[in-house]
Amino acid sequence: MDYLFHVGNAGVILKLGGQWVGIDVFTGREIKPYQPLPETLEQKLLCDAGCPEIGLLVVTHSHRDHFHPQKVSAYLKTHSSALVLAGDDILSILAEAGVSSSRFLRKERLSDQDFMGRYGALTLYLLSTEHMGNVYRDVRHYSVLLQYQGQELFVSGDAKPDHRLYGHLRGYCRKLSVLIAPFPALGLPGARKCLLQFCRPDQIFLVHFPSPGEDMEGWIKSTVESCRKMGEELPYPVYCLEAEERYPLHLVVD
Repeated sequence: MDYLFHVGNAGVILKLGGQWVGIDVFTGREIKPYQPLPETLEQKLLCDAGCPEIGLLVVTHSHRDHFHPQKVSAYLKTHSSALVLAGDDILSILAEAGVSSSRFLRKERLSDQDFMGRYGALTLYLLSTEHMGNVYRDVRHYSVLLQYQGQELFVSGDAKPDHRLYGHLRGYCRKLSVLIAPFPALGLPGARKCLLQFCRPDQIFLVHFPSPGEDMEGWIKSTVESCRKMGEELPYPVYCLEAEERYPLHLVVD
């Protein structure tokens, strides 16, 4: 069975056939109010103790709640066949940490800012997108589109959920099977309208929630209430609130 394994904050591991892809898995420890990768799970992943071996690590951007270079480097040292797909800024950081360029998945340029790589049965697109929030406008950020046996899964990272994001996606995507995105992508009515205008996914998983005990702004409650009002135009989302939860992906592969 194909599934999504939520590892904390925006981090997910996707099992697609016999391949395991981890996106924004390794985080810093202090990223409040968000929930980092649990330390016990982190050690299991690093030591390969009863956890799936992630063959490909993908990083959307350099913020510490999405990327910890020392932990990614440590994972690559203990998993000799694992590769990384990321923007050149991330790869430069890893190279400075001693990671060989042979561990970087080969990617080809599609445009001035977009790239494509192939990993087994998967084709992955790194789409240059704008980070949410004007203060982060200059952050180099990539969203990830995965094509797998006729199915298309989109992990938006921290991309601003507006018409530019989904219009960009539509240039590469025929029919979206799965959307994995931070909670504002569905919690904000304007973001829902943009999503519906460009691509209606079959499944939606919301991530990047604050830890329940740290949600001083009430973001979880307001997102749930907002989604209750959206009707049936979009599928009701799965709320990825706890780390180490596993969710099935309903994919009908070719």
